Amino acid sequence: MSDAGRNDSLTLVILYWNSRKEKILTRLITSRLLIAVHRVHFYQKRLVYLLGKRGLTEADLPHVHLQLNNKAFEYIKSNRGDKKKTKLEIVQNEIETLYYEHSNMHDRIASVLETVLCLFILLKLFED
Repeated sequence: MSDAGRNDSLTLVILYWNSRKEKILTRLITSRLLIAVHRVHFYQKRLVYLLGKRGLTEADLPHVHLQLNNKAFEYIKSNRGDKKKTKLEIVQNEIETLYYEHSNMHDRIASVLETVLCLFILLKLFED
C-alpha cells in the first residue's frame, strides 16, 4: 500500500469513527442526564427521609458539620485508646456523606447539562 493509499484509508476510518460517535453521542448524553436526574431525585428523597427520621432539616447540616469538626478536634487532642464510635458520630457521618453525595450529584448534572446544551447549539448551527 502506498503512502497516499494508507492516508486515504486512515481518513476513511477516522470519518467512519467520528460519524459513529456523532450518532451515539446524543443518546449517550441524554441517557446519562436522565440517570443523573433520577439519582438526584432519589438522593433528595433519601436525604429528606433520613433528616426527618432524626428530626433535622437541611438548614441544620452546617451546625452538624461544625459539631463534627469540634468532635474531630477533641478526638485528635485526646488521643483516646478505643476507636469505637458513638451512635451520634455514626449518624452524623451518614448525614454528612449523603449531603456530600447530593452536592456532588448536583455538580455532575450541571456539567452534563452544559455539555448537552453545547451540543444542541452546535447541532442547530450545523442544521442551518
